[in-house]
Amino acid sequence: MTRKKLIKLLKTIIPLGLGIFLIWYSLASATPEQRATLWENIKNAQPGWIILSLVLGILSHLSRAYRWQFLLEPLGYKPDFANRFMAVMVAYLA
Repeated sequence: MTRKKLIKLLKTIIPLGLGIFLIWYSLASATPEQRATLWENIKNAQPGWIILSLVLGILSHLSRAYRWQFLLEPLGYKPDFANRFMAVMVAYLA
């Protein structure tokens, strides 16, 4: 395996492993009553509200990417929409 492939693999595995560990740790450190309450709340969640919140969240990110077009044009930059959207998403990671 080349060094580049190894680095790319580690960039994928480490965040996934960290996420899985944090979920496990959260569930392992919760009391049985807290876990029961959590699962009950998940079962009782209304899918319509979850879908609505996801759609509105994505629309807000898309509108921010669209807004960047107006901010960058006077400076002479014309990145395409996909680049602006990815820039917005990366900014939320920081």
